[in-house]
Amino acid sequence: MRYICAVALWFVAQFPIAHAQDVCEFEDAVIIADDYTNTYLGSITDKSDAKSIFNENGDYGRADSLDSIWNTNGMFGSEHSVYSPRNPRTPSPPMILKDGKVVAYLTVNMSIGRALSLASLTGRCSE
Repeated sequence: MRYICAVALWFVAQFPIAHAQDVCEFEDAVIIADDYTNTYLGSITDKSDAKSIFNENGDYGRADSLDSIWNTNGMFGSEHSVYSPRNPRTPSPPMILKDGKVVAYLTVNMSIGRALSLASLTGRCSE
């Protein structure tokens, strides 16, 4: 039993999911698709910013925009797309970059290290 607990703790340490209290460290970061052209998918900024993923009138916050993570029928928002944060099996989720460095991945895929889910992101920094 101790062995199983140790393995479980090791696994959790290797693949942490960011929680709400950690999320605001990603403010002012940008989201980039892990596709062939590294498509820009918006910024994690105040909803008044035109490039913010929280601006429902902007290109990256609208649910009908091609380059929006909120477009559940699009390449970057569908749960079936390899480039979507909603795909639980994606090997290529969007990257979160801050100061030019990848600091996390926007994904529900539990096997991706430094994963940040959409739910935790919207729960803390969209206000």
